[in-house]
Amino acid sequence: MQAQEVSGTSEYPDILIRRRKTIILFFVLTLAAVGMGTVLMTPVYQAKAVLLIDVAGPDVVATTANVAMESQGASYYSYREYYRSQMAIVKSYPIIKQVFDEFGVGKSEKYAKAKDPMKEFLKTIDVQSVRDTRLMDVNVENEDPVIAAKMVNRIADLYIRRNLDYISKSELLNLLKNEYLRLDARLAEYSKIYKEGHPEMIRVREEMADVVASINKEKETGLEGSKAVHDRYKEQLRGALAGLKANNVSVVEYAQDPIEPVKPNKLLNLLLAIVTGLFGGVGLALFFEYQDATIRSVEDIEKLTSWSFLGKVPVIPGSKKEFSTHLKPEDFTSEAYKSIRTQLLLLDTKTHPLKTIVFSSIGPQEGKTLTVCNLAIAIAQSQKRVLLVDADMRRPRLHEVLKVKDGKGLCSFLSEKAALEELVRKTDIENLYFVADPYSCANSTELLSAQKISDFLAFARKNFDYILLDSPPVGIVSDATLLSTLADGLVLVVESGKTPRKAIVRQRKALDGAGIKVAGVIINKAVISGSEGYYYSKSYHRMK
Repeated sequence: MQAQEVSGTSEYPDILIRRRKTIILFFVLTLAAVGMGTVLMTPVYQAKAVLLIDVAGPDVVATTANVAMESQGASYYSYREYYRSQMAIVKSYPIIKQVFDEFGVGKSEKYAKAKDPMKEFLKTIDVQSVRDTRLMDVNVENEDPVIAAKMVNRIADLYIRRNLDYISKSELLNLLKNEYLRLDARLAEYSKIYKEGHPEMIRVREEMADVVASINKEKETGLEGSKAVHDRYKEQLRGALAGLKANNVSVVEYAQDPIEPVKPNKLLNLLLAIVTGLFGGVGLALFFEYQDATIRSVEDIEKLTSWSFLGKVPVIPGSKKEFSTHLKPEDFTSEAYKSIRTQLLLLDTKTHPLKTIVFSSIGPQEGKTLTVCNLAIAIAQSQKRVLLVDADMRRPRLHEVLKVKDGKGLCSFLSEKAALEELVRKTDIENLYFVADPYSCANSTELLSAQKISDFLAFARKNFDYILLDSPPVGIVSDATLLSTLADGLVLVVESGKTPRKAIVRQRKALDGAGIKVAGVIINKAVISGSEGYYYSKSYHRMK
């Protein structure tokens, strides 16, 4: 089935009004889904610790890091790299793994089922540098606010201890290297004075060997290895290490137990739901419109046929819809029928009379009876004598609308069970008469092919200004086509969003082939928007 093209931005308001139920339903379902998900979601708390990081450490000796930073002129890029390195260290495996084990994270149900528990745990930790400061925020999320605070504080402490160990080791290695250089310089001086085997030369070489051994051991075992150095360096090293107790990293603010959860973010979820609901609903409405292969607008009629467009009628609420034009003469829908009445009367000329009109539809229940009743009332209100005839002899309905339980109608006359004078009855509405039969005829096609139908129409033309015949759907039986050959014109009623466009094309070919004059098309249950111009008539009545 061919999809309908959505043409022109001017049609979008009409589409949105027509598809408003889809938009509203999608919007409400989206809000409900997001709201339910937000309520059912387990609250997650975030605890934050703040660290202060100085690039330069204590000036016990010139450390490698300090020298590197100073040699680069403390440039922006060197600082940035340094802070990024520190951020990576905070989330490094040794620190996070220790916290993971200490708090038994892997034993919880959430992480026990995870493919990679450590990777999932890392997702709950976030480290960010505070712009234009030397501060670093360390955040940990957890469903327990107390545990979240303890975890982030433990991470901060482990990071500071690791940083202190690193600085201590670096400072001690630098001290040993400087001592080695000092001894090497003394050995060079002694070589000018003493021979190779001199006791002073031997003593200096032994001291250098001790320093080398200490450096190697320090690299392998860490700070504890410095205890093996020669006694003459012990006091000097203790003094250096005492100075190394200072650290270039400190905790500015330990985390407190968070009170409010960060997830779910109710306000953010609400805003996202509103935006998603609106845009998603509009998108879905446009998609359905594009996929729609039914008649929706006058443009559809004009694209598929050369028939005149008589007008469109909105959905009529409440009961007694067939008498809406009489009961509410200044209502919006009444104005729509009066506008169609004007179009029909303009088509009625001396050269091309349009007094006997057959009303039909493509399929069943598209509103032809509703339309013909209201149009009959509208024409009668213009001081014209109107005869409303129930010509749907297979499934008569007009007698139900007019509350007629007995009597004789077109079926009785064509079956020679009633005379012409017995058929016509008057309604409570001035100038409006009707012919309705509560009984159906199985052989309606044969009856409409006989001479008596012509006799009836001749009688009706003689006594009334306009004859409106409510016939069966033209797309189902041939009754409407037979009647149309005897009438002045055929008016088709199509229901917006129901009548297929392919059915319109098929009937156009059939009616053209039969030589039927189609006076025009009425779209029933249509969306009437401001762009149609109908609201002016309603506004006019309110102003009077």
